Amino acid sequence: IKSSLKIPIPHSVLMHDMIITENYSILCDINFQFQAALAFQGKSPWVHVKDVPARFGIFPRHIKDVSEVVWVDVEPFGLFHFANAWEENGKIYIYGCKSENMDVGFETKAMTRMHEWVLD
Repeated sequence: IKSSLKIPIPHSVLMHDMIITENYSILCDINFQFQAALAFQGKSPWVHVKDVPARFGIFPRHIKDVSEVVWVDVEPFGLFHFANAWEENGKIYIYGCKSENMDVGFETKAMTRMHEWVLD
């Protein structure tokens, strides 16, 4: 690790994977939030909040300041892993196993499919 920088987000979320391309690092906030109060009620503390957009946080690989992070909103989705990403013609192509739902308690059967996001 060459450097470390705290990138603020509005809530505690599961960021299980991230993306690195030739020039960018990309975080994914899918709004899979940790809500500790639910654990005290005997429920799973992980909640997939789907009434707000998911978002990708794009920043230079060697970021110097959090002001360099650009957040791009996308349709809500669930995801544990990305498959690949690259830059081409000024756009970032991202492939990952997308699901409509996130559920670590395995209470629902979330079907995943390979999905392409194109960010420009």
